[in-house]
Amino acid sequence: MTADRRVEKLVGRCLMVGAPGPVLTDDFARLLDLHQIGNVILFGRSTPDPESTRRLTSSLRALRGPMLIAADQEGGRVQRLVNGVTRLPSAMALGAAGPEHVEAVCRVAGAELLAVGINMNLAPVLDVNSNLDNPVIGTRAFGSEREPVKACGRAAVRGYRRAGVVSCGKHFPGHGSTVLDSHLALPTIEEPELEPFAAAIEEGVDAIMVGHLAIPSLDPEGVPASLSRKISTEVLRESLGFQGVVCTDCLEMEGAGGGDYGELAIRAFLAGSDLILLSHTTARYTAVAEAMAAAVESGRISLRRLEASAGRVAALQGRGGEGRIDPDHRGVVDAAARAAVQVLRGRDRLPLDASRTHVVSLGSRPLSNVEDGRDRDPLLRAARARGCADSAAAAEHLVVGTRRASVDDDQLAAARALRPEVVLALDLPQDADAIADAPVAIAAYGDSDPLLAAAFDLLFGPAA
Repeated sequence: MTADRRVEKLVGRCLMVGAPGPVLTDDFARLLDLHQIGNVILFGRSTPDPESTRRLTSSLRALRGPMLIAADQEGGRVQRLVNGVTRLPSAMALGAAGPEHVEAVCRVAGAELLAVGINMNLAPVLDVNSNLDNPVIGTRAFGSEREPVKACGRAAVRGYRRAGVVSCGKHFPGHGSTVLDSHLALPTIEEPELEPFAAAIEEGVDAIMVGHLAIPSLDPEGVPASLSRKISTEVLRESLGFQGVVCTDCLEMEGAGGGDYGELAIRAFLAGSDLILLSHTTARYTAVAEAMAAAVESGRISLRRLEASAGRVAALQGRGGEGRIDPDHRGVVDAAARAAVQVLRGRDRLPLDASRTHVVSLGSRPLSNVEDGRDRDPLLRAARARGCADSAAAAEHLVVGTRRASVDDDQLAAARALRPEVVLALDLPQDADAIADAPVAIAAYGDSDPLLAAAFDLLFGPAA
């Protein structure tokens, strides 16, 4: 192998790029081979069902050998594999259920990822959702308090390790206290939450994802953490002692700064990342691979540093093993859902008669191309399955399902105007406090089938 080709191979091992679809196209295969790219991330566009995903991951490894194939299989609203696998509760639901359930569900998630050839989960989220206005974390976090997040983060790392899948804690040094989404802008964090990351490192987390977050208390220059040597190296590596793989959040996010993606990748690598992540635009993959190789040739990136980072990534690329998608996994998730869903007030008024109860769903995403939007709303589907009343006029009880009403003035006004007997918080549990006039409040932390089934069992008694 020529010196130039060896550098390309080492650079490629330090890149992770997004697959454009559910099959390995000739164009994508040529790009991976041309730049010796050694790792791929899969999104929903590439994971329509388990069999298609398994064929894709097999094709990728046949082409490139051992590699990290990753996905964001967090649970709740961030789950890339949906069809044909177990729907996972949100992290906040698992946090309410407790660390034992976190570990069990993460073992399920890991086993199902390995079953389709994915050996790296970009999870757990270790952010503390301390700002309720946070638009991007919310129920993706285990909670809004540091200690439960630490305990649940440790449990998640154990679960993934016991399943055999690579874990990646994110978004260092903490994305929970911002009101900005780093996909869209660069947030500034005044007080980073390092302790959950320190706990996960002690537990043996394999990788840490550094976010596009300005942390003036750690780096007064205000550059994103992903581009900051003070944060990625001095804090994460030296102060916290992390020896695993450091990876960036996707450099195509606006929080990274945009512009010259090759230069961004070089800066992130020099700051301390081993693995550079790009998710969506193949032309940028080429630009980054070429820019990093040129930086090695010029001496801007030392060969020794490149070899060290490539070695850390290579140590994880062969991780994997046999996984399975098992009907028994649903029982693990159901148990976690039952432990998570809580009656916050008004237990003495339950159960209600489902046939005399009308259910209204607020705050769901806009529906399109359907005449009856109820068919697309999980809460309303579940209500019909339980035999709830179609008409409010014919009902004695009114249940309103909310999604972040506590930070959405329009939704909150609509909920209060309805004067419900029951508020069913399908996202943040603080909705129950915001709609204080409702005598009954239940926190469900999501609207997946297991969480809704557990909530309706509390509302109406166990299903027949």
